[in-house]
Order: sequence, then C-alpha cells, then structure tokens
Amino acid sequence: RTLSLRIGGEKVLREIVIGVFQALTEASETKVLFRRFRVEVLRERIIAYLRGEWGGAAYYGPDLWVGHAHIGITNPQFDAMIKQYSVMFDKLRLPKQER
Repeated sequence: RTLSLRIGGEKVLREIVIGVFQALTEASETKVLFRRFRVEVLRERIIAYLRGEWGGAAYYGPDLWVGHAHIGITNPQFDAMIKQYSVMFDKLRLPKQER
C-alpha cells in the first residue's frame, strides 16, 4: 500500500496541505511569502506534488528547486513550514511511522 493510502488517501492529503497553508498565510514570519501569489494555485500544486511523491498519480509540474529558488525562503521560514506539517500530522493523529 502506498503512503497516500496508509494515511487516509486524498481527503487526508488535502486536509494536511490546506491546514499547513492556512497556518503559513497567517503566521507573521511566513505570510510575506504568499502576498504575490494565488494561494489556491500554490496549494493545488503542492497537493499534486505530494500525491505523486506519496504513491498517487505522477507529478509533472515544475521542479521544486526551480519553482522556489526565486522566492528567497529563509531557513526560519522553511523550519516554520516543516513545523506546520508536524502540527497537522499530530492534529490528524497520523502514525509516527508514516511521518
């Protein structure tokens, strides 16, 4: 079984990403990153990327490095994003081995 299926499929994937984006667009240290972008579009791209990485339909969008290089994400901003994924994993009670 794929990681996607083990965590609960598309519904849970979407819930994770929507929760992360909600937190990042509200947090003082990260909200500046989203001002010039359509958050809905970014969110759908991340869902598509993770779907592919987690065993679902293959992702054919831009390379992550190329897609993010021009944004100037700082280490603290990256850490804040990782923390929000962890918060969502805890909120959804995902098993430790699936994180």
